[in-house]
Amino acid sequence: MRILEIVALFIMSYILGSVPFSYLIPKLLTGIDIRKFGSGNVGATNATRATNLYVGLLCASCDIGKAILPTFIALMAFGWGYIPLLIGIAAVSGHDHSIFMKFKGGKGVATTLGVVFVYSPLTGTIFVVIWLAIVILSQYASLASLIAMIFAAASIMVDFPIRTDIIVKILFLLLAGLVFYQHRENIKRIAKGTESKIDLFKYAKKRLRRNRK
Repeated sequence: MRILEIVALFIMSYILGSVPFSYLIPKLLTGIDIRKFGSGNVGATNATRATNLYVGLLCASCDIGKAILPTFIALMAFGWGYIPLLIGIAAVSGHDHSIFMKFKGGKGVATTLGVVFVYSPLTGTIFVVIWLAIVILSQYASLASLIAMIFAAASIMVDFPIRTDIIVKILFLLLAGLVFYQHRENIKRIAKGTESKIDLFKYAKKRLRRNRK
């Protein structure tokens, strides 16, 4: 096995995953440090709350892309199997524990979605549809992420061409588990009824203003 190539890809994936787009984009466009806004989370949802829906979508797209790129490169190099998934997990780990943000970061939903898209574009698309539907109906982004993640993990368990690879299945369950772990405080707040809501239509209408403080 080409160990050095795998190690190099893993490190590259972690570093790329560590790039905090959801911090950099709002900072560059508005001057807002989203770590000082809302939940303080460096993710697309908090970027949306701090700015508007369009900035949030740009952040989410970049966070998805930074997982798609290394995972797809690994897929082309090593084929279907667990190695590209390990590379994708490195990107998610970088997002959750960024080397550029003192090993803090986001919840890993968008980067996990990027990995899912590489393995199953259909599952990734349905993930987005489920997420949007639940957010619109409940206004809980965290709840939407968790339910969509359950669907994605269940779907991957039976999806061609990886349905016979037990290691891939285990790693996808691990990936889903990481998302749930990152949302552990959100789960507690949902249970207590104190979780913050997000109205996508409100933030779609919100104007982009540069913070001059």
